[in-house]
Amino acid sequence: MAYDYITRAQWGATRPTTSRPIAKNLKGVALHYMGFHIGGDTTRLIRSIQRTHMAPPRGWWDLAYNELVDLDGTVFEGRGFLSRTGANGSYRTNRDYIAIGLMIGDDQAPSEAMIEATRSRIAVVRNFKPKATAIVGHSDLKATSCPGPHVRALLDSGAFEGTFASPPPLSTSPAAPYERPWWTLRIGRRGDGVKWLQWQLQRRAYKVTVDGIFGPKTRRHLKKYQRVVGLVPDGIAGPKTIKALGA
Repeated sequence: MAYDYITRAQWGATRPTTSRPIAKNLKGVALHYMGFHIGGDTTRLIRSIQRTHMAPPRGWWDLAYNELVDLDGTVFEGRGFLSRTGANGSYRTNRDYIAIGLMIGDDQAPSEAMIEATRSRIAVVRNFKPKATAIVGHSDLKATSCPGPHVRALLDSGAFEGTFASPPPLSTSPAAPYERPWWTLRIGRRGDGVKWLQWQLQRRAYKVTVDGIFGPKTRRHLKKYQRVVGLVPDGIAGPKTIKALGA
């Protein structure tokens, strides 16, 4: 399934105050909902949710969710799949599960586009963490009404199970290319920096194999991504492209 992926830079996220990596032995994905009716500008709402999460009395270091999905199936990057969530209610559950927030309230049922996009994001998690097979609701981890009656019914029916065509799974998450010689990635380059680039493209639904080899296919999909985000489509991952991808 094709869906739009909105990065932190695109929705105007505030920089996190700190972060922690996800667990090596991740168990799976926990689904949440917002608990109030969602309408209007989703981007503006997500900025508001981030401000609320980071301000007192919560004082969290970032928006709590790893990703959010709205009713038209658009996926918004939250903390990202490499950073530990703050949404699940405890140190243990935040460590063990990635949190995906569905942008609905009690009076709103998930659309087919939302369900399909959520399935695809769960498949991405399983692709780079093959043992992270569990799909749970927030209420499975904590005494709460979240993720609401509609999502609970879908969970109980197995509606979020399913996969999409994806490259071979990774055994570990690739590291971001913070230091040279990875800072500029172009065709012919190899290594962990290229794996990071390929993984970032893959989680945005570009069909790229994460093999650490910057070949013609990686270049072709990188150019597509650059066009989408308004960068020069030169097929070279320089500082601006790497920043847009989340480093």
